[in-house]
Parts: sequence; C-alpha cells; structure tokens
Amino acid sequence: GKQGQSCTAVCESAGKVCSAEFLQSVNNCDMLKGSFPCSSCEGNFGYDQPAYVANAANKDQFGKCLYNSKETFLSCSGAHADTQRLCPCRPKQG
Repeated sequence: GKQGQSCTAVCESAGKVCSAEFLQSVNNCDMLKGSFPCSSCEGNFGYDQPAYVANAANKDQFGKCLYNSKETFLSCSGAHADTQRLCPCRPKQG
C-alpha cells in the first residue's frame, strides 16, 4: 500500500477487500522482504504492521520492515503516517 494507508483503503482501491484472517500469513520477514527494500526486519507491534517504514524523516526506523509480534494487533483498518502496509486483499464476494 501507499504510505499512511490502511489495508482497508489499499484493498478497496484495488476493488478488493482486506482479509483479516490472512494478515497472519503475510506477517513475517520473508513476505515483507519480497515486497519492500527492507534494510532490516524485526518484531514490533502496532495496528499498521506488518509494514515497511517509508518515511525518511523517521531516522530511527526508516527502511526497516516490521512484523507484528502481537497478533491481537493484526488489523485491516490500522494505519500509520510513516509506514507502507503489506496487505492481504481478496476479491469481493457476490
């Protein structure tokens, strides 16, 4: 997704829906490294993760890929101004 977007918005812009049950399947370094130019990959937690820190102004975290170490935080609607989310989108049904 684009920086600052939630997965709900990312998937909607592609004419799809975010699949919360599949967030866990993309919540790892291999999946993040396949989608983003990660300088490193580490566990963190936040409603916007898994994600890539895309804002160069965030000097501490810029370029890092962050997977969500707390599964209760996995969310389609989460977003953060500094990150680009890795989103599992599926076709709309019906």
